[in-house]
Amino acid sequence: MLKFHEILQLADNGDSYAQCELAALLESSANDPSRYEEAAHYWRLAAENGSVRAMLRIAELCDLELIIHDDEEGQLWRRKAAKKGLHSGSSDIRNSDSQSQDQRKKVLILEDDPDIQDWLHELLAEEGFDTVKANNGIEGIDAIKNNHDIKLLLVDLAMPKMGGLEFIQYLADHNLLNEIPIIIATGSFKTKEHDHIERQLMVSSWLVKPFESEKFIRLVHRFVS
Repeated sequence: MLKFHEILQLADNGDSYAQCELAALLESSANDPSRYEEAAHYWRLAAENGSVRAMLRIAELCDLELIIHDDEEGQLWRRKAAKKGLHSGSSDIRNSDSQSQDQRKKVLILEDDPDIQDWLHELLAEEGFDTVKANNGIEGIDAIKNNHDIKLLLVDLAMPKMGGLEFIQYLADHNLLNEIPIIIATGSFKTKEHDHIERQLMVSSWLVKPFESEKFIRLVHRFVS
């Protein structure tokens, strides 16, 4: 789970998802109206970065008179959200609402931390991807065998029962990879040993947590397109 200071750092570096998460955290601890103003600062930053979730939340805060705002601000953000082809009345925003199920591409999230797993799921869902979640390598193997349409593997390294590298090695040994791209997402920095393993197992990319959501999404689109 990302710590508050890590979310703050990502938010201040322009990560729109972190800005939304920070704003939500500030709201949840709001004991006076000034905390809503702090939250609104990050909602607005995220909205300016294109987050529909943030656009709609700012509109809601304006409607509830919880923040200082111009008369037209709420409607302005709703119009911007509508231009993205989304329903302004929904708090569960998905860019893929208009996509049929057979058009949605599927990503396996192999991660034992439930908070990070949910965060990655939300990021991918907003971009129109379906996800399959697994808490360890054994569950991941079952997921691969039961979902033949998975287009990308997102793999943590340190997990109970079976770690990420063991999982990838098992898939390679049993001809289950089928050239599916692999992104390692872990708290561990790469070593020379990892470089060797990466080449041997054909790992497509390596991300060290915490990483910026925009960088992650760019990688996903590059490998799944």
